[in-house]
Amino acid sequence: MSLKVQPPKKASSSKGAPPASPSVAEAKATHGFTDKADNAQMVAVNYSVTEEFRREYKLFAAMHGMTMTEVLKESFELIKKAKATQ
Repeated sequence: MSLKVQPPKKASSSKGAPPASPSVAEAKATHGFTDKADNAQMVAVNYSVTEEFRREYKLFAAMHGMTMTEVLKESFELIKKAKATQ
C-alpha cells in the first residue's frame, strides 16, 4: 500500500502593500540632519540608561517621526554648537 503525500500549499499574504514613507533625503531635510559620512561604515554604540529614560527617548523620537539614531545625531550636533559658543 502506497501513500502519496502532497507538498503543503504556499500561504498567500493578505497584508497588502506597505504604507508610503518619506524618502531618506526628505526625512533628513525635515529634521535638518545632514550626514557628512553617507558612505561610512556603520558601527554600534553601546551604553546603558534607565528604562524610564529609554522609554521617554523612544517616545520622543516616535512623536517627532524620527528614529532614535536621528535624535541622537541631531542632539549631538546641537550640543556641539552650544559648547562651541561658550
